[in-house]
Amino acid sequence: MRACGCRNIGGEVKIDTRRSDIIRAVNVKGLVDLKGHGQDVELQDIDGQVTIAGTYSGVIQFRNISKPLRFNGQQTDLNIEKLPGRCEWLWAISRPQIWWVRCA
Repeated sequence: MRACGCRNIGGEVKIDTRRSDIIRAVNVKGLVDLKGHGQDVELQDIDGQVTIAGTYSGVIQFRNISKPLRFNGQQTDLNIEKLPGRCEWLWAISRPQIWWVRCA
């Protein structure tokens, strides 16, 4: 399994992946910039703006994002101004569609 992750970062985080099974960032005080390709994405307790560009399949999870979140994928554009709860969905790349979405 290829994993990329960070936790308890006081500044910004920039991640550029070619392929990763899971990408996780938890408790980041600055912006998060994610580019590339991968499967599962989990971002939690982010105090800065989040920008995601690329192709990600699998479970995509966002929790407690205090600034704008921009997700620009191959088939999806998502803009959220602030997410005090959680939002997650399953994206199947083999048949580009969202299988389910949960937000709370």
